[in-house]
Amino acid sequence: MTAMLTSTRKLTPLGELNLVLIANVLVALVAALHACFLILEMFLWDKPQGLKVFRNTPDKVAITKVLAAN
Repeated sequence: MTAMLTSTRKLTPLGELNLVLIANVLVALVAALHACFLILEMFLWDKPQGLKVFRNTPDKVAITKVLAAN
C-alpha cells in the first residue's frame, strides 16, 4: 500500500482562490511577454524600434531577418 503524505497546513477556500488568482496573473504575464517578443522579432526586427531593442545594425539585420521571422 502506498503512503500518502498529508500536509499539516490546510488552505481555506479564500487561500485557494488567492493561489489560483496569482497563478492566472502569472500565466497572463508570461503570455503577454511572449506576444511582445513575437511582435518584436517578426514584425519590428528591421524597424527603428526593433533595431534599438536588440541593438542591431542595419547590416546585421539584413543577414538575420530570416532567422528572426522563424
